[in-house]
Amino acid sequence: MSIRTDNGGLAGAAPEASRAAEPSRTAGADRSAASPGAGGADQVQISPLSEAVAAAGTERTAKVQGLAAAYRSGGYQVDSTSLARALVHDALEAGGTESGR
Repeated sequence: MSIRTDNGGLAGAAPEASRAAEPSRTAGADRSAASPGAGGADQVQISPLSEAVAAAGTERTAKVQGLAAAYRSGGYQVDSTSLARALVHDALEAGGTESGR
């Protein structure tokens, strides 16, 4: 895994300096007490996009757990016609269609 920082092409600019104006959410601390460099405490900044991804992951996990419970209880029924149509549609979308066949 690699981490990439973008300093906007400015030589010598630290990523922390460019983020100083951004609002931050600090894990496990009050916002009013979370100032950059205060007492050498570590800080975590979470962007709105990462919050949305985390929320979507939570929703998906809940859905998967519900489906797993339905499957275990024997209550999960698959509409084979809809499944076949979806598989063919996805395959055509992913691979495209060739003309001249």
